[in-house]
Amino acid sequence: MSLLIPVYGVDEVVEVPLDALPDDANDLIDVLTGETATLDVWLQCALAYYAAGRPAQGQLVLRESCEIKEDIFPDAKAERVSLLLALAGHSLNAALAIPDRRERKKLLDDAAQLFTRADAVDLSDARIKLGRGFLHLHDGTDATDPSRARRAFEQALLERPAEPLAVLGLAVCHFVHGGYADALRLFRQLLTSCAQPPAGVRLGLGLCYAQLKQPALARACFERALQLEPQNADAAYALALELTHDATDAHSVREGVRRLAALHRVEPANPHVLNQLANHFFYARDYAKVEQFARQAYQAATSSRSRAESYWHLARNQHAKEAWAGARQFYSEAAKIAPNFVLAQYGVGLMHARAGELEAALAPLRTTARAHPAAPEPLRVLARVLLEAGRLDEAARALEQLVALDESDPCLLYT
Repeated sequence: MSLLIPVYGVDEVVEVPLDALPDDANDLIDVLTGETATLDVWLQCALAYYAAGRPAQGQLVLRESCEIKEDIFPDAKAERVSLLLALAGHSLNAALAIPDRRERKKLLDDAAQLFTRADAVDLSDARIKLGRGFLHLHDGTDATDPSRARRAFEQALLERPAEPLAVLGLAVCHFVHGGYADALRLFRQLLTSCAQPPAGVRLGLGLCYAQLKQPALARACFERALQLEPQNADAAYALALELTHDATDAHSVREGVRRLAALHRVEPANPHVLNQLANHFFYARDYAKVEQFARQAYQAATSSRSRAESYWHLARNQHAKEAWAGARQFYSEAAKIAPNFVLAQYGVGLMHARAGELEAALAPLRTTARAHPAAPEPLRVLARVLLEAGRLDEAARALEQLVALDESDPCLLYT
């Protein structure tokens, strides 16, 4: 197969075999420029490089095509938007693969600028809203304004009802912000509405089932995702994690750890795998390995949530060794990076309480108790600190909650 580039002014074409694309993309760019190739031909050439596994050359063609003046092809709005979105997609995908936070931000900023340029070409194009939605999921802004990505996907659906990518984006939004039942409903919708849904839809279903405490269904979804796409690292990681969490089956736990170790050999800088290995070795009381894997995870992490988790592993590692200054420092850093990370807030509260800083301990302990109302331990700690701080009415309410959870709790004997 070949690319066909029309020769300007005559009824002829320049034929470029797909298996013989120029090593230097500038050679092809010169041909495209010389023949005043239309924008759709530029896009075909860029995509041919991507299909051949040569993204750098593809990006070069896209970058050059996006600088073609609008008055040359004034009626090619859709094609111009397609080029800008393709280049924005390149920057977004590259950002997700780069652990260096400064480089990642530069790429995300580049994608944002390209979406803005696409808006200037055709504000009504639903594809731009889709792209912005996925950008908001990854650029950190959605952490402070959870509605931004969701709004973008909902606007895209108004213009393209049942658009699979918009439905997928909404499902991810619901999942990220704890709406697991809503996310499950949308993933199921994709499963029934798409002729051949990608493995990622099964992965999403499995993640929802895992959060909804349906481990058998979660495991089945992860296994099916791996059948459809054996190299899907996210599905392999999710299955390994599900197996390690099966406290009722020692064989499952060993199999999960074995799979995590295998993933680590394939992707030694995967922060999720590194954090889970740190977690495993904490319970194995191998504190040196906890420190090793947690620090590696922090260096490799591209999201604030993953970095906060790494600091939390370091904090409880210090906590277990009664190295209080280190534990306090790492709990505080984790809570600062990800304020909604409740386990880090709990650690901060424990460190304040231990130091006798009762008033400072109350806010993070209250946050933890509200987030986990069925967990007795945070309530016990909160009740004790409230009593020591002389807040007797609030302490009584905390103790009433404890009684409602378990009236035989021995903590009640000491109040």
